[in-house]
Amino acid sequence: MAVNHSSLSTAIKGFADYLARSVPNGITVSVDTPQKAETIAKDLPNLDTVNIFVYRIAPSGFHADTTANEPTYVRVSVLITAFPRKDAEKDTDLRVLGHAMAVLQSTPEIPDIFPADPPDPNLDPETTYYRLQAALQAPTMEELNHIWTTQGGELAYRLSAAYELSLIPIEPLSYVAPPAPVSAAILDLSPNATPSLSDDPISIPPSDAALNWVPTMMFLGDDGLTNTITVPAGTETVGPLLSGLIKARVEVVFDWTRHDGTTDEQSAFRRVKSSFFDGANAQVNVPLGPTTAGDVAQIHARHPSDPSLSGNRLTIMVEDQP
Repeated sequence: MAVNHSSLSTAIKGFADYLARSVPNGITVSVDTPQKAETIAKDLPNLDTVNIFVYRIAPSGFHADTTANEPTYVRVSVLITAFPRKDAEKDTDLRVLGHAMAVLQSTPEIPDIFPADPPDPNLDPETTYYRLQAALQAPTMEELNHIWTTQGGELAYRLSAAYELSLIPIEPLSYVAPPAPVSAAILDLSPNATPSLSDDPISIPPSDAALNWVPTMMFLGDDGLTNTITVPAGTETVGPLLSGLIKARVEVVFDWTRHDGTTDEQSAFRRVKSSFFDGANAQVNVPLGPTTAGDVAQIHARHPSDPSLSGNRLTIMVEDQP
């Protein structure tokens, strides 16, 4: 049973095909061990051969955010060697190798896209499409000698150029379907919100749907935002910062506990002019009415049509005139 093509074999074959298209007529490109390439070259008396020998595969690095169900990337080291025809001139190997190096110097990024575009319908839809970059390397003489001496037979050392091809993805055997993205999320901060879990997917509501937004208020003190302020008796207005749905109408409610223990309520309607506290129009002026030292008010904003949608509470304390 034949083994299907892999991203590794596709990359090396694509690199060889690109090199074959870029060298002059009379030069053939092979992908094999140097020993086999020399044997093949002897059977081609009218052609010079450029052989690509893959001799090392190395990881591209440690990627902590990847899983076993995602592609990983490798760097591949290849040795490019020229095998001149039998009756070639003495410097033919330098000419052929030099031309191959000139091609890669001119286009270090291989313009072909792997796998081929348009995609093969038999490929997994998650298949990674990529390009190769060829970077000239400088392996030590000990490493080169080791490569040649391990080929066996009477193969003589030949001048070669080493390149690194990167990055080549190694696709997993199967992909796990990614979770569906969350389309929208609504955070309900109303006092009567009931926590619940549901298997229903979160969806985007229609554009004209009424969302449960909550108006919020804060005071601006000397040290920044605060939820409590102290005002002298006789103060006529306060200016809390109001945020919410811009242009929405809200009711600002004061729940008073008077200095003599009695309680009462007052309210005023205002338009929201900012969606955040540091907006230029966030401050609103609200009348306090008659106040006496010892009065305390809890102040909050709510929807005029739905009092249950009420924001956070602030505190105002009334003191004697300084």
